[in-house]
Amino acid sequence: MRWKFFRWICAGLSLGAAVHFMRIGLKHTGISGAGPVILSIGAFVTAVLLIVPETVFRMAEWFGSWVAELFFPSERLKKPPLSYHMARHYRQCGRLEESLCHYEAIVEHYPEEREAYLELLAVTRALGDGRRESRYRAMYQKRFGHSIDEAQQGEASVASQRVD
Repeated sequence: MRWKFFRWICAGLSLGAAVHFMRIGLKHTGISGAGPVILSIGAFVTAVLLIVPETVFRMAEWFGSWVAELFFPSERLKKPPLSYHMARHYRQCGRLEESLCHYEAIVEHYPEEREAYLELLAVTRALGDGRRESRYRAMYQKRFGHSIDEAQQGEASVASQRVD
């Protein structure tokens, strides 16, 4: 922290010297003004080099993020793409805890996914975790406005109509 403060003080002094030498150089006519102008440019470059470490990083970060967002707008996704693949795979393999984590992520990012709630409840039943099951049942009922038993009956009647 001390060196940063010291660099900024030196940069300020160097910038003041650059302004002073430039004023002197511009007052002279002919070749006699070249020396102070060259010293002024040197002092200005020194001031810039002393300030560069703090300023360039911030400027590059801001400008770089703007350019990246311009050319690659989908690089920063708000939520992961919807996929049941890993959750179902872990469930079939018997790794129910990992499956539960994936279903919870789906429900968190896609709360309108009814199928995710139903499969999540099946996994909690298989785990024998009544506390989680009652919590997810309540979440389902709050989200969709009816109990899971009614939803399963509705799905069964729709499936039987498709078969007929």
